[in-house]
Amino acid sequence: MDSNFTTNHQLNHRTILFFQDKPIPDELMDHLLTVMNRTATSNGLQTASVIRVTDDDKKQQISEVSNQAYIAKAPELFIFLVDAYRMK
Repeated sequence: MDSNFTTNHQLNHRTILFFQDKPIPDELMDHLLTVMNRTATSNGLQTASVIRVTDDDKKQQISEVSNQAYIAKAPELFIFLVDAYRMK
Protein backbone atom coordinates (compact mmCIF):
# COMPACT_ATOMS: atom_id res chain seq x y z
CA MET A 1 0.00 0.00 0.00
CA ASP A 2 1.25 3.47 -0.80
CA SER A 3 2.01 5.69 2.13
CA ASN A 4 2.60 9.38 2.53
CA PHE A 5 3.93 11.78 5.14
CA THR A 6 0.65 11.94 7.06
CA THR A 7 0.08 8.21 7.32
CA ASN A 8 3.74 7.55 8.12
CA HIS A 9 3.64 10.20 10.81
CA GLN A 10 0.57 8.64 12.41
CA LEU A 11 1.99 5.13 12.25
CA ASN A 12 5.23 6.26 13.90
CA HIS A 13 3.55 8.42 16.56
CA ARG A 14 4.28 7.63 20.20
CA THR A 15 2.77 9.24 23.27
CA ILE A 16 5.10 10.02 26.16
CA LEU A 17 3.33 10.86 29.39
CA PHE A 18 6.16 12.15 31.55
CA PHE A 19 6.07 15.75 32.70
CA GLN A 20 8.59 18.15 34.14
CA ASP A 21 7.80 19.35 37.63
CA LYS A 22 7.60 23.01 36.70
CA PRO A 23 4.83 25.34 35.57
CA ILE A 24 4.31 26.31 31.97
CA PRO A 25 5.55 29.90 31.50
CA ASP A 26 2.71 32.46 31.38
CA GLU A 27 3.76 33.80 27.97
CA LEU A 28 3.65 30.30 26.43
CA MET A 29 0.32 29.50 28.10
CA ASP A 30 -1.20 32.75 26.82
CA HIS A 31 0.03 31.93 23.32
CA LEU A 32 -1.39 28.39 23.42
CA LEU A 33 -4.74 29.61 24.72
CA THR A 34 -4.92 32.23 21.96
CA VAL A 35 -4.19 29.56 19.33
CA MET A 36 -6.82 27.29 20.88
CA ASN A 37 -9.46 30.03 20.78
CA ARG A 38 -8.73 30.88 17.15
CA THR A 39 -8.53 27.36 15.79
CA ALA A 40 -10.98 26.75 12.97
CA THR A 41 -13.77 24.24 13.40
CA SER A 42 -16.16 22.56 11.01
CA ASN A 43 -18.74 25.11 9.86
CA GLY A 44 -17.33 27.65 12.33
CA LEU A 45 -19.60 26.31 15.04
CA GLN A 46 -17.09 26.38 17.92
CA THR A 47 -19.06 23.65 19.72
CA ALA A 48 -16.26 22.67 22.08
CA SER A 49 -15.75 23.90 25.60
CA VAL A 50 -12.50 23.57 27.48
CA ILE A 51 -12.04 23.15 31.21
CA ARG A 52 -8.59 24.06 32.54
CA VAL A 53 -7.64 22.25 35.74
CA THR A 54 -4.59 23.39 37.71
CA ASP A 55 -5.61 22.42 41.25
CA ASP A 56 -3.53 19.43 42.37
CA ASP A 57 -6.33 17.91 44.46
CA LYS A 58 -8.78 18.04 41.57
CA LYS A 59 -6.23 16.57 39.17
CA GLN A 60 -5.63 13.76 41.65
CA GLN A 61 -9.36 13.04 41.89
CA ILE A 62 -9.73 13.05 38.11
CA SER A 63 -6.71 10.78 37.88
CA GLU A 64 -8.30 8.26 40.24
CA VAL A 65 -11.73 8.34 38.58
CA SER A 66 -10.25 7.96 35.10
CA ASN A 67 -7.65 5.40 36.18
CA GLN A 68 -4.94 7.46 34.48
CA ALA A 69 -2.18 8.17 37.00
CA TYR A 70 -0.25 10.55 34.73
CA ILE A 71 -3.04 13.15 35.01
CA ALA A 72 -2.12 13.91 38.62
CA LYS A 73 1.47 14.68 37.60
CA ALA A 74 0.70 17.00 34.69
CA PRO A 75 1.28 20.70 35.40
CA GLU A 76 -1.84 21.57 33.41
CA LEU A 77 -4.91 19.55 32.52
CA PHE A 78 -7.28 20.58 29.75
CA ILE A 79 -10.55 18.72 29.34
CA PHE A 80 -12.16 19.18 25.93
CA LEU A 81 -15.83 18.41 25.55
CA VAL A 82 -18.55 18.76 22.98
CA ASP A 83 -20.91 21.46 24.19
CA ALA A 84 -24.21 21.26 22.32
CA TYR A 85 -25.50 24.21 24.35
CA ARG A 86 -23.08 26.46 22.44
CA MET A 87 -24.93 25.65 19.19
CA LYS A 88 -28.03 27.57 20.31
